[in-house]
Amino acid sequence: MFFTKPINFIFKILILFLRIVAFLISKIIIFKFVLRQTSRIGGLVREIDTFTFNQFDTTNMNKTIFILVREHPICNLFLNEVVEKKIKKLIKHCYFFDRNKFIDYWLSSEARFPLGRPKDKNKHMSPHDNEGNVAPRFHNEYSYNYDYIKYPFLNFNHKEISKENNFLNNLNLEKKNWICTHNRDSNYLDNLKNHDHFKNMDFKYHNYRDSDVNNLIKSTKLLLENNFYVFRMGRIQSSKMDFKHPNFIDYAFEKDRSDFNDIYLLSNCAAYLGSDSGPGDIPFLSGKPRFLMNYSLTMLGIFHLGGNEMSRRNHYPFIFKHLYDEKTQKKLTLKQVINKRLLGQGNGEELRREGVLPIENSDEEIFDLTLEMVNYLETKKINSQDDYEIQKKFWDIYYENTTYKRFEDIPARICSKFLSKNMYILE
Repeated sequence: MFFTKPINFIFKILILFLRIVAFLISKIIIFKFVLRQTSRIGGLVREIDTFTFNQFDTTNMNKTIFILVREHPICNLFLNEVVEKKIKKLIKHCYFFDRNKFIDYWLSSEARFPLGRPKDKNKHMSPHDNEGNVAPRFHNEYSYNYDYIKYPFLNFNHKEISKENNFLNNLNLEKKNWICTHNRDSNYLDNLKNHDHFKNMDFKYHNYRDSDVNNLIKSTKLLLENNFYVFRMGRIQSSKMDFKHPNFIDYAFEKDRSDFNDIYLLSNCAAYLGSDSGPGDIPFLSGKPRFLMNYSLTMLGIFHLGGNEMSRRNHYPFIFKHLYDEKTQKKLTLKQVINKRLLGQGNGEELRREGVLPIENSDEEIFDLTLEMVNYLETKKINSQDDYEIQKKFWDIYYENTTYKRFEDIPARICSKFLSKNMYILE
C-alpha cells in the first residue's frame, strides 16, 4: 500500500509520455481509444449505428488504428461477438481489448490533456438555446433514414439453433409465433454495481423508466387468446410475473437461459411489447414491430430527425408515462413539459427535484396498445386516418413550441385509444 501512490504517479507520467509520442507521430499513424458500453445491450447495439453511419474522416481512416475497449461484465457474449464481427468488416484497422488499468489511465489522460484534440462541444450540449427554446442537437440523418424493416442488421434464423439447444428445440418454435414482452426495472443496474468499474456509480437516475411487470398480465392473456406464445424477457429482473400459463414463459427466470437464446427470441419474435430499454433494440434492428410502453414524454426527440443523436424512426405506435406535477397536483400537458424545459431530460432525479413524478402506464392502457398491436399483426395495417387530426395536433404543439425543423406531419404515432382517452395532453 505504501508504494501504491508513487507507482500510480509514475505510471500516469509514463502514459502521458506515450501519448505525447503518439501525438508527435499522428501525421503518420493515429491511435483512437474508444471505451465501449458492452455492459448494457442498448450501448452494445448502438455501436452498429455508430460505426455504420458515423461520418469518419476518410482522409485519415487508412492511418487510424481503433483500440476498442470492452467494459466488464459483457451483457451478452453472443451479441458482442456479432457486433465485433460487423465492426471489423466496416473498419480496416481495429483491435479489441478488455478494459484494464493501462487503458483506464490512457482514457483519463486523454480527458485531462487533449493534446491538440478539440473537445466535442455538442457532447453535453443543452437541448435549449439561450432564449430557453428547445434547440436542435447533433444528428446523423443517415442512421435516421435507414430502414431496419427492409434491411435488418440482425437476422438469426432457425438453422442457427444447435441440436444441443434443448430449451428452444423442446418448444419447437419453428411452428409458432411469439411475442416478446419486457418491463424495465432497476435490478440489473443495481447488480452491475457489484463489479469494480461500477461500484461507485449511482444508477438511480434511470429509475423513472421502471414499471411493474404485473401490469402486463391483462395484455399477456389477450396475446395468448390470439394464439401467440409470450416470452417475458430480461436479465436479473426483480420479480416474476404473477401469472402462469403453458404458453407463457417467464424467460427472465428460466434455468436454460443463454446469451444466444436471448438474442434469438428477441430477433425472431412476431412483435415486441415493452420498455425502451436495451432488449427492445434487438427486435428493432431485426426489423420486427416494436410497440413501446412507459415511454418518457421528455425524450420525444429520439423519434424524429434532428431531435437527438440517437434518433431512429419509430414505425409503430407507443404510449408514454404521465408526468404528474406535485405543486399543481395535475398531469402536465405536452406544452407544459416543454415550457418547464423538461424536454430532453433523461434523469429521473432531476425530474424529482422539479417536483415531477412519472406515473407508469396502467394495465388498461397497455391493453389498448396490445389491441392495436394484435390488429396490426392480423391486418398489417395501422389505422392512421381515423385519428389523424389529434395525432397531428400533438406534434403541432411539439413543433410550435420548439425550434426543431419539421420533416413529417406525424413522426411517430401514439396509440389511438390512449391518445383519445388522455386529451389533457393536448391542452
